[in-house]
Amino acid sequence: MKLAMICLIKSIFIFLIITKNAYSLDNSAEKILFKINNKAYTTTDIENRNKYYKLIFFNENYIKSNTQNDLISLIFFNDFFEKNNKSKEYNIDETYRNIFSKYEKNKENIFLNNLFNELGKEKLLYYLDLELKRKFIIEEILNSQKNLIIKNFDEDELLYDVFLKYYILKLNDFNKINKNYNIENFDDSSLLENLFNENNIEYLYKEDLLNNNNLNINIEKSLKNNENVFKIEQNNYLVIGFINKKLKSYKGINVQLVNIKAKDEIPEDLLKCDKLNMINNDIIENISTGYYEYKNLNDQIKNNLYLIDNYIKIINNDIINYIMLCELSFNKEIFNEITINQKVNNLAYKIEEEFVKKYSKIYNVIILNEK
Repeated sequence: MKLAMICLIKSIFIFLIITKNAYSLDNSAEKILFKINNKAYTTTDIENRNKYYKLIFFNENYIKSNTQNDLISLIFFNDFFEKNNKSKEYNIDETYRNIFSKYEKNKENIFLNNLFNELGKEKLLYYLDLELKRKFIIEEILNSQKNLIIKNFDEDELLYDVFLKYYILKLNDFNKINKNYNIENFDDSSLLENLFNENNIEYLYKEDLLNNNNLNINIEKSLKNNENVFKIEQNNYLVIGFINKKLKSYKGINVQLVNIKAKDEIPEDLLKCDKLNMINNDIIENISTGYYEYKNLNDQIKNNLYLIDNYIKIINNDIINYIMLCELSFNKEIFNEITINQKVNNLAYKIEEEFVKKYSKIYNVIILNEK
């Protein structure tokens, strides 16, 4: 009886080990993630792509976002390239040497060198070829749309990136709390968010860099009027948001700052560069003016003074210091180049997005597992 029990325990123990190992193997087994025209692409393809990007960026911690979608995009562009008999107007061997030769000579990063040897030259050339084909086609389309990129930009478009912070909530919920609070006069997103939370209002919060294409008329109106709050009503929902501007670069910008030392608070309506002479002299102790390179200013000034009439208030003992931005000049060539580069990148992204959307309908794409 005792012997039988020992044998039974051993059998159960062996069964558990086998089951555990089988489960582990199943978990680590290669999985099909998607198919394009019945050709399967697996977790190994995604893992190899991630290894490739670590080598490209010489960073063992680099993680490529949306690797699966990126691979689908590359496959579509590659197929388009081949079917349209495009000629390879790029030197893949030279590009390979420029990127990967350091791994053949440099043994400083053992982890990356192991990835390099693991993938091998043939696979790296294949991945690089996919990238160059996509780049070639996107540049070809970009060149046909130069009129959308090269134009005269107004000063605001040159100088500033515009960010939108906005909340989406039910119109009924907004109307309920707007009776007690004049929300439309709020100019701070954190105050609005606190109000929603305190009143148990459900909302969705988002932040976006403004794209001037197909701009909503309410946002466009707020921008033209230099207002920083906008509202959009649609299908029983309300979008209420804030417009924030930020300088694209600190390089090439010079500013005039006015420092007012006052014995008492200055009325808000007089804190304008063209109204400083209307301030009561009895409360002013001193006014000084200076010209500065913007990049050399401290972070408090750079984070708060970026538009004419912007000011900060610093209280020191009994003296109130107002520092105000009254002039701003910039190197137009630098900002023109920055703006054109942004336009090119935005348009390239849109071209790829539309290309993938179009070819997803043409090819039989089946997503089996999200990675």
